Amino acid sequence: LALGLRAAGQLTDDTVVATVMSNLGFVNALRAAGVAVRQTAVGDRYVLEEMNAHHYSLGGEQSGHVIMR
Repeated sequence: LALGLRAAGQLTDDTVVATVMSNLGFVNALRAAGVAVRQTAVGDRYVLEEMNAHHYSLGGEQSGHVIMR
């Protein structure tokens, strides 16, 4: 989803917000593709707070919640 949004020019600052519990493979794969990963405390509440503070367009956490602004 992140790479598709970036290709469409819709991934704000080429950044995804995820929690500190996110899979390391996910984090490394995105970073290798040129997408920054901002990490927050665990919980979709913290992901959303970070997204709102910086106007990021995509975030999520390990329980499967995906947030799109």
